[in-house]
Amino acid sequence: MHRRHLAAAVLLLAALLPLTACEAGLPGSGRDRAPGWVEDGTAELGLKVTGQPMPESLRTTQLVLRHLRDRDADALASLARDDDRDPDAVARRWVEQWGEAAQKPAQAHFEGPDLMRLTVTVRFEGTAEPFELVLDRTDGDAFGVVLPQPAG
Repeated sequence: MHRRHLAAAVLLLAALLPLTACEAGLPGSGRDRAPGWVEDGTAELGLKVTGQPMPESLRTTQLVLRHLRDRDADALASLARDDDRDPDAVARRWVEQWGEAAQKPAQAHFEGPDLMRLTVTVRFEGTAEPFELVLDRTDGDAFGVVLPQPAG
């Protein structure tokens, strides 16, 4: 009889362990704590990272790549720094130029130790030309995307 109780206790603990490890409650409990990268679609990017990104710069880069992959110029423009004069035009141009390449896995290299502004060089699989992304710290920990102004 003692072995049955022990076996039942072990099975119960084994069933509960994944729930406690993820800090998620029972289904429907409202305590689901899925990581943001799972909820926002950045988990599917197939992104490899080199250099030393900060969590905030990596997050902003992932969002840029997701919006390029989704060909969502409006969402991409919303990541621009507040002082960018025409983010919509640049975002549309980026989507036209990089939207197809963004369908493939990419490698992002984070340049330099600058805590206020940094360059991220993204290379999409199958493309020779790199996509250069400049991030600028706008408020506190948040990074905004510095969009190059259209020529002319």
